[in-house]
Amino acid sequence: MSTVTSGNPDRNLKRGYRKSVSDVEVVADTIVLEDLSPDMPHCFVGVQFFSNAGGTTPATPGAGTVTVTVETVNSEGIFEAVPDNVIDATAITTVSWDANTKSITLVPVGVTTATHWKAVWTGNES
Repeated sequence: MSTVTSGNPDRNLKRGYRKSVSDVEVVADTIVLEDLSPDMPHCFVGVQFFSNAGGTTPATPGAGTVTVTVETVNSEGIFEAVPDNVIDATAITTVSWDANTKSITLVPVGVTTATHWKAVWTGNES
């Protein structure tokens, strides 16, 4: 997993942000993003699908979903669903929520066509 941190505003953000990207995984595997920055309460997560293990050839799944659950500072080890926590794998979708999030679990179900995938989390202060 790689983490990108920006303390400098860009044209889309008033303040800095944190970004965490999972490794490219086999599409049947669950992805867990850990050690996120809980001081970024505005959270967004999306997924990207590929037809190769290197994650260089994008693919659009023919079917499937990804369920998102999060561990927040308040839930202490218990994962909870966020609003609109099911991502349609066949369309570009970003799930968002407001919570001081420590980790995210993404579980794919019935994803077809694509062979690999990754998840991208971004958090910001505003």
